[in-house]
Amino acid sequence: MQLGLVDPYRDGVRFQHSIMQAYLGSRFIAAVAEDDEFMQAALEDPGRELLMALVLYSRSRVDEDPGDGSPAVRLQADAIPEPAHATRIRDRIRQAANSRNAQDAKTLDMLASALEIDAVLRRSIHQELAKDLADMWEQITVTDRTVEDAKLRAVARFGEAARTIALRAERAQPGAVPGPAYEQLFAIGSCDESYRVRIAAAQEIGVGGDPALDALRGKLGPTELVRPSRAATEDEHLDDVERSGDAGTSDSVAREQARRRETMRAWLAPMLVGSTHGRAEQASRNLDLWLTHVGSDDRTSDRCLPLPVEVALAQGFKHAANRRPEHPLFRTEVRDDLAERAREMLGTARFWFSRLTLVHALCLWALPETPTYSRKGKHVTTPAGSDPEALVDRWLGLPPGEREHPFVIEARKLAVLALETGQPERFMWIDESGVVMKVGTRAAGPGVPRKHQLWIPPSTGWSSLHPHAQRLVGDVLLLLNLAERGRDPQVRDRRLNRARRNDLPPCLTADRKPLDPTQTVGTAKSSAPGTNCKHGCGFDLCPYPPKGEQTYRSELSEAFCRRQQTLLGGRLRRAAPWQGALSGELKAFWADMEERARR
Repeated sequence: MQLGLVDPYRDGVRFQHSIMQAYLGSRFIAAVAEDDEFMQAALEDPGRELLMALVLYSRSRVDEDPGDGSPAVRLQADAIPEPAHATRIRDRIRQAANSRNAQDAKTLDMLASALEIDAVLRRSIHQELAKDLADMWEQITVTDRTVEDAKLRAVARFGEAARTIALRAERAQPGAVPGPAYEQLFAIGSCDESYRVRIAAAQEIGVGGDPALDALRGKLGPTELVRPSRAATEDEHLDDVERSGDAGTSDSVAREQARRRETMRAWLAPMLVGSTHGRAEQASRNLDLWLTHVGSDDRTSDRCLPLPVEVALAQGFKHAANRRPEHPLFRTEVRDDLAERAREMLGTARFWFSRLTLVHALCLWALPETPTYSRKGKHVTTPAGSDPEALVDRWLGLPPGEREHPFVIEARKLAVLALETGQPERFMWIDESGVVMKVGTRAAGPGVPRKHQLWIPPSTGWSSLHPHAQRLVGDVLLLLNLAERGRDPQVRDRRLNRARRNDLPPCLTADRKPLDPTQTVGTAKSSAPGTNCKHGCGFDLCPYPPKGEQTYRSELSEAFCRRQQTLLGGRLRRAAPWQGALSGELKAFWADMEERARR
């Protein structure tokens, strides 16, 4: 064994890579896997490495003892393992997970491991395991990043298991293999409080293709729209609900659950068009039905989508656009069709965040798979051979006399640069909340072949972004956190409608003191939206949600906030075009945000 893989200690070694530890453990775990007493004790509080080792071991075939005293385990490459040992391991993990007193992140890892093991067994209980996970999901609330990360891992493993089951069911005799449990995954994505978990569940379903569409038949259309009352859409300032901190009621909880389901449907509408084959026409009709609800200026109209749902529909287009033509779950023949529908939505959508998101989607669809560089090597030719600047201008046409939002103007400039360089990961992002939470990997240089099947892979963080894009995503997320906070969707709709303008609030264009990001839950000072706004402000959104409130989209990481300060001290000394504050004032604000993230 190479010492570079482990750190030696007096009584053992510590592995530097948990996957290597799990793999080596899987080669020898046969010696104890059949010991009921040992396994019962081990599964009372299993580590991730043990669970990974058991999953790897379940994919092996145990041969007869070779005679030298060592267990013989041969990993199979293309055969379904005999269920003798794998079935017992699956059942032991399931029983241990369901009998745990503490329902926590470790319980999620255990049930996800059982799903992975079960996915290749001849006698699968996929549906039963999925129900176990869905029933337990709501009881495990996100209290910190550890729980949220465990939920994200579980969603990814659930999606992989569902696709494996779907592939086996397609090849097997009818009824021999249970169908994939996309209904349970939809329920998980619809109930979770974490935005990151919900969008991750939508992504896994969105690549599910025909099996996902069949499993969710009749549940994907805009059938459960929760619209605010007319009074709730009026520009009322400092109403009783906002002053009381959006106190939860049974009605507001029901509205929130319905809104989350509708948001899931909106995310899925474009994504499923790109992954379905035999059901492609059905998926296209569903998307067309959604698009008929976009664009009404009357926010109480029956054909009008609530702004968060409109945004979700635009995000669904962007996630579909992020799949490169070589993606195994993407139908390249629908690329132009989806782009045309996105342009149609951009022509009718008037909310700035929907428009910004659709610009990103159209930019990804306009990127050629094999860039053609000019003689100077500075730009790529779009598929139609058109000028990138003219192409983006054509997307963003507005009626005469109507101004564009400052954030969309900046996104337009960055989209042109993305098309000119062929490096979208430097000038745009797939998810605002995800990109500001991690440093990520560096962007590859121009002309370097892409090894990932997505234009912007999940590993991408804010460090890959151009400084101008870093500055834009920071302020976009600030405004979203201000407007989207709260547990009642009717109250959030009211705030979003106040932010549905072609200008920005003074707290982002001038003095940022009204944001007061240092507040925490429980302080004597009121944190209700509108109680700290500058005189004459029509947005009524300040102060910033206090740390610990957990009703806004996402926290900004400490490293990202520090980077914003560095930008103001470097070559971007001047504020962005929409920022009127001096660089020193902006640095002080981001220092407060860094302190907030550190707490």
